[in-house]
Amino acid sequence: VIAEAAVGEGRLVFTSLFFDCLDDSNGKQVAPGEFAKISKQFFVGLRDYVDAVRAGTAPEVVPSPTPKLPEPLAFVPGTVTMVALPDTQVYSERYPHHFRAQTEWVVANLEKHNIAAVFHEGDITNRNTPEQWENAQQAMRSLFGKLPVIAAPGNHDMGPGGNGATHESMMSRYLTEADFRSHESFAGTFQSGRTENNYSLFEAGGQKWIGIALEWAPRDAVVEWADQLLEKHSDRRAIVVTHAYMYYDETRYDYQLRQDQRWS
Repeated sequence: VIAEAAVGEGRLVFTSLFFDCLDDSNGKQVAPGEFAKISKQFFVGLRDYVDAVRAGTAPEVVPSPTPKLPEPLAFVPGTVTMVALPDTQVYSERYPHHFRAQTEWVVANLEKHNIAAVFHEGDITNRNTPEQWENAQQAMRSLFGKLPVIAAPGNHDMGPGGNGATHESMMSRYLTEADFRSHESFAGTFQSGRTENNYSLFEAGGQKWIGIALEWAPRDAVVEWADQLLEKHSDRRAIVVTHAYMYYDETRYDYQLRQDQRWS
């Protein structure tokens, strides 16, 4: 149960399971066996609770106290900050001001928090449309030229309508190679003019670093390219980001072979 409230003589209950698919479209079970057991227990418990509410025997709803947010940890002088931007897809789709607020905060705190680089983990947009990429472009261009930016596309940044069915993306049109190149740390891309796979070389905290961003469900050639970069720059510490690389059963992600995992 995520939240519960008394509404008249009834209840309003918000619940959630951590998975959304037990079977594929053909009725074949694709989730681990324990998931099916958990699902059955969940719905049996929910049924029993509904019956108790109807019978008037459910426990009384006691309001939770308003939580007090803890103070953020103080920045320790001499340390280095690496910023991770996860899944901004809904911001690009509906709330672009939130996306801009994130990147503007980074720029405003470059010195205060000794921010060395920004890594976007993918799903920059939600539907891979020009309108959403324009919103993302406006937010991300606050960063370009000011510090290393390593950005990976997610499944929602690829394919028609962001369905991830292909590796076609509008990313390179809106987050261009020139954008990445505007900072001296930018070192290259897998394919000239395409920014879905990019890397940067920079120094932070007295260490040399390589930051590599790989496309969602990276192709074999892209993985080989990244491996060559890591071997070539083995004297550097490395951070590699990609939106999805493995399935829940630890096999390599390959959308053309398998579509049974709907999350990434």
